[in-house]
Amino acid sequence: QLYRVPNTGRHIVTLTYLTFAIQGQCNVSPDGRWISFLADNSVWVTDAAGGSPRRLTARSHDAQAPVGGALWSHRGDRLVYNRYDAEGFLQIYTISAF
Repeated sequence: QLYRVPNTGRHIVTLTYLTFAIQGQCNVSPDGRWISFLADNSVWVTDAAGGSPRRLTARSHDAQAPVGGALWSHRGDRLVYNRYDAEGFLQIYTISAF
């Protein structure tokens, strides 16, 4: 799960209640309002203040083709991620964050 923990360590907020694991790191948008993360072999975003996470990409059922990245553009309106294509080549994709 994702949690927001203030510098004081108090008032920890749970941001996700997913039934599957989060894969690796998460990334905060340039304006600090959104968090991108990988879970269930898909790219997701959630509001940093709390709310329902949104899946942005289709789930890949191929365990050999995991999704990676989910980094924000400098304007915070797009995400870049990578995924292996059907031929086994790693490709870089961009997607609207909203």
